[in-house]
Parts: sequence; C-alpha cells; structure tokens
Amino acid sequence: MGTWLLYESGYSPGGGYITNPVNADPPQTIQLKPENEFSSTMQGLTSYNYYFILQDTFMNASVLSLYKTLPSNIPEYPDTLGLNYTVGRNESEDLILYFRFCIEGCHMAFRKID
Repeated sequence: MGTWLLYESGYSPGGGYITNPVNADPPQTIQLKPENEFSSTMQGLTSYNYYFILQDTFMNASVLSLYKTLPSNIPEYPDTLGLNYTVGRNESEDLILYFRFCIEGCHMAFRKID
C-alpha cells in the first residue's frame, strides 16, 4: 500500500534490454489505498479505481490486477476483466510491475514516496 513514483521503464526491442529513467516532473504515481481503492496520475491508468493482489499459481507469482469498477466477486486469480501486472521487488525494495506475457520482458519501476 502507499503512493509509488514511477522512476524507470524497461523494454526489449528484440535484442538486448533497454532501461530508461522517467522524469519526475510531472510526477507519475500509482496509489494503493485501503479497501482495494486505486488511483493514478499515469496516462492509461487514471480510469482504474480498484485493485487486488492475486496469485498466479501457474507462474508462482503475485499479480496486481486493476479494475475500473469493483468486481461483484473478489477474483481468485488474474482474469481478462482486469489490467494485470506481475509484481516484483528489487534489492532496494522498489515495486517493479512487469507487463504480463511480454516475451522479452517489459517493466515499470516505482519508488515508494508515501
């Protein structure tokens, strides 16, 4: 939970892996709040209002699943109704969100600011 500032993005164009710093001005944030409420200042994520941390038992990974409206039933596993990211942490305990099923690996890295 808390407010997280985007500071890095990474992707592969098919050969090698490129990591780019993200400018902190304007700040691009995600906020994980109590009661599974979600908010973001990031383009493409501002319309999502709810989140769940789910388990992908096949991949043995935690998944951040975002929803525009609160699901009528709490999902047991990631589904196509939500926007899903595999969750990771680095040695600095930053939050790393990996785009699911991106073959070469694609990520967004966030530093906790609140």
